[in-house]
Amino acid sequence: MLGDMYRYLACFLVGSFLAPLAGCDEPVTCTADSRTSLIVTVVDAETGEPVDTAKVEFTVDGDGPFMPQWKEAGAKFPLAMETTGTFEVTVVADGYETAVEEFEIDADECHVITQEATIELTPSA
Repeated sequence: MLGDMYRYLACFLVGSFLAPLAGCDEPVTCTADSRTSLIVTVVDAETGEPVDTAKVEFTVDGDGPFMPQWKEAGAKFPLAMETTGTFEVTVVADGYETAVEEFEIDADECHVITQEATIELTPSA
């Protein structure tokens, strides 16, 4: 107990800049906000233009399929909130070949680490 008090005092005195060097752990303060796991933008492979008619569905660790709750401008699809795991994303649109891609989503001490990805759809022959 007395050793903990001395360690706390020593960590306080060395300040936040030197604390990691002295073996002091910085406290982690998490926020209450919710983060999107994966944001997918769907574009035409030839033109790079957004494919606004795209439909997206995904599974997480084999569970699902799920569909995004909304679509943002420019064919951006936020997929899931604060969900980690292996995302398999399937994208379909009239006049294009189906695209399937996989993403691994991790988290830090507090929140999911949001990934952004572009999925290109190849026009059908």
